[in-house]
Amino acid sequence: PGLFPWTRPHALMRTATPLADYAPSLRSPWRAAKVAIPKSEEQQKIAGGLSSLDDVDLIYAQTKRVGALKTHKKGLMPQLFPAPDTIG
Repeated sequence: PGLFPWTRPHALMRTATPLADYAPSLRSPWRAAKVAIPKSEEQQKIAGGLSSLDDVDLIYAQTKRVGALKTHKKGLMPQLFPAPDTIG
C-alpha cells in the first residue's frame, strides 16, 4: 500500500463517502457545481508526480530490510569470529 491514499485512486474511491450522504440537503447544490478537469496531458503529469510518492514507501521498506539484515549480521559475527578468550 502506498503511503498516501490519494496516490491510489481506486483505493480512495472505495473508502470515500460522498458528502451528499452526510447531508442530503446538500445534494442539489453539489450537483450544480462545476468542476474544472485538466486535459489528459496534465492529468498524466499529475499522476506521474503522485505515483513518485509511492516510491517513498519502497525506499522505507528497503531501509527497514537493510536494518534487519545489519542486526542479523551483528548476531552472526561473534559465531563466525569468536573472541580469542572464548576459544577453549
